[in-house]
Amino acid sequence: MSRLKFLALATTVVMFGLSACGGSDTPAPAGATPAPAGGGGNAGGGNGAVPAAATGTLTSNQTSAAAIVKAVNDGVALLNKADAASDVPGFGVGGVATTLDCSSLGAGGTGSITVDSNATSANLAGTNISIQYNNCSVGGASFNGGVTLVYSTYVAANDFSFTQTYTNFTVSGLGLTGAQAANGTTSCTVTPTATSCATTIDGAQVSNIQLSTSGTTTTVQSANLRGNLAAANGYVDCVYNGWTFNSSTGRATAGTVTVTGLGNTVATVTTTATGYTVVVTINGVSTTYTVPFA
Repeated sequence: MSRLKFLALATTVVMFGLSACGGSDTPAPAGATPAPAGGGGNAGGGNGAVPAAATGTLTSNQTSAAAIVKAVNDGVALLNKADAASDVPGFGVGGVATTLDCSSLGAGGTGSITVDSNATSANLAGTNISIQYNNCSVGGASFNGGVTLVYSTYVAANDFSFTQTYTNFTVSGLGLTGAQAANGTTSCTVTPTATSCATTIDGAQVSNIQLSTSGTTTTVQSANLRGNLAAANGYVDCVYNGWTFNSSTGRATAGTVTVTGLGNTVATVTTTATGYTVVVTINGVSTTYTVPFA
């Protein structure tokens, strides 16, 4: 499953105790607030604001089928990056600036973070927390750069909303190739019964991420991605289901991804022993294409 979100929801909110934790499976320190963290390609990344719905129209031909497969596989790297960026660990002390070793955030942690928070009470509505990551490595991921977290509402430890903004921020490890720049935001709403998060990063929007990484292989149990697909001349919606991709070989070996555009245009991508099957459906008429491994 994805790196655990909102580890400290059950902790008691204590005045001047804040947390932006969520990047490891280690509980937040005593007195920490809820651990805000989100969940956040090419179907691909684009420029500017992500539209509220798909704007691209899929076409039915071999070239388009191959482009869809490439976009689906390229999207895995963005899912990894968005998932890692949305789970940045942190801990703040209200009203003051402080520097903490990342070893205090999880076993084996290295590096440090500098936190500055304007919190003055246990009611965090309007609280602004700035965190600077200095080669902070926790739970297999390494973070550098700045994150600003703002609580837009706060009712209780299990009822709040916030936005995280990444500035000159990079993340590495966890299946990523090198240090990957992450520019964008994660917005979350937490209620006593549900948590909803969306990450807008590198011109794409990602939500409902559940993934795991081992070496160069990432398995996306589930994820929704809205990204710009050149072959569709606009944004499309991609829904990943059990998609297993090896970044070393550039091949997926299991799972299904459904890509939806405007005007009843849908493509379903599944893996085979030698490549992919892409079923493109336009106005109820389906055509099947075979895309071999590159």
